[in-house]
Amino acid sequence: MKRLSILIAFMPVLISECSEGKAKESVLDALTEIKEYEAIFHHEKVKNGVVVFYEPKSDGSNGPSPLSTTFIQETSDGWESTLDRGGHTKTSRPFTSHQLLVQADENSPFPMLYGNVTNPDVKHVRITLGDKKIRPKTIHSQGNHIWYAFVDKPTDSSPFIIKGLSEDFEVVETVEHKVGQSSFAGDEVVDDE
Repeated sequence: MKRLSILIAFMPVLISECSEGKAKESVLDALTEIKEYEAIFHHEKVKNGVVVFYEPKSDGSNGPSPLSTTFIQETSDGWESTLDRGGHTKTSRPFTSHQLLVQADENSPFPMLYGNVTNPDVKHVRITLGDKKIRPKTIHSQGNHIWYAFVDKPTDSSPFIIKGLSEDFEVVETVEHKVGQSSFAGDEVVDDE
């Protein structure tokens, strides 16, 4: 009887551990929805699915697109690709590549602003939209300095201001991202040095 009591007491822990391992496997299963990639840099479980940052395979004709992202939705039938995805190419100017992905599927966590820092002097990234200050998450993976933030889409013409900061949080460079404009064409780069 005593053994049965001990087993019953530890049952929730055993069940929790088993289901946690299964959840990890299911996120890895979601990555199979990305058919052709060179590397997966990061994946984050979000409500209704997973957001994956990766480098797609390139045939070399258009040059590599070193940072792409996609939302893979978790459904009752398993994992399903969505139209919530995007990618961009490297840039030497400004200090970071950046892209605003808008929401295509009602279950997606987007809009999301993200990028890859290309200036080694930039150690931190901060974003403002009007009076709102946004501190993006940062990942260092396979030689990349990736940042991202789930954001609200501006309701007016206010641009996102993306600041690259030094180790001491001094402004190194600033980029203005206007919604509805390509990540590179027409970006206004402000040198604050």
